[in-house]
Amino acid sequence: MNSAITLSIGLAIRLLFWCLLTADVGPANLAIGLALAALLPRSRRPAPSPRALVHAFWDSLVAIPQAYAEAFALMAFPHHRASHEVQPLSGEHHPLIVFLEVFRVTLTPFTIALGVTSSPEALRIHRLMPRRLSSPSQRPDR
Repeated sequence: MNSAITLSIGLAIRLLFWCLLTADVGPANLAIGLALAALLPRSRRPAPSPRALVHAFWDSLVAIPQAYAEAFALMAFPHHRASHEVQPLSGEHHPLIVFLEVFRVTLTPFTIALGVTSSPEALRIHRLMPRRLSSPSQRPDR
């Protein structure tokens, strides 16, 4: 049962990326994408737990509307301050889970994943932040 759920989620993720790459959700394109998703080789590692996979997939889906909101915020209020952070990975370090976490971080305009640290496993993230207006010298002229 767990492998069927994991296989279905893997196919859905591959089909989603196919649709994002082709920007077409027509029936013929969906059939081609589903065929490619089924034919692409799978990892030989044990499948991640369905719960971790559903959680990572849900976080990636929720990041899509967040990405649109951040894109509008970035156009309206440009962010010029950059910072580098290290964000720990979730509990399970399966390559598919790590890929979904990197995808979630990179999808939003304010952040981009720079890489994965080896010990402890974490994401190095570059983040854009709004300019601080705390000191009078940093406030814009009126």
